[in-house]
Amino acid sequence: MSTIGESSANTGIRRPDCMHIIRAKAFTNLWRKAYKAHSSGLTVVEISGTDELHVAGDWRPVFPQGRDLNQVKEKKLYTLGGKR
Repeated sequence: MSTIGESSANTGIRRPDCMHIIRAKAFTNLWRKAYKAHSSGLTVVEISGTDELHVAGDWRPVFPQGRDLNQVKEKKLYTLGGKR
């Protein structure tokens, strides 16, 4: 999504208006997930880019796991305040 029209392979489809619409939708989806997490009692630790939401607590009852657009996947599990 971030390379639409920005890479040499995508210059033929350069559409800045579409790029902004797609990125805005991605940001909206992420912030809606953050709001849902917060409303469900999870602590939102960090929101990064257009696809990273870090929460404290068990997110599995709140979000379905998978690769579809309405699902989430665990990228990295770590302990807050733990050893680095």
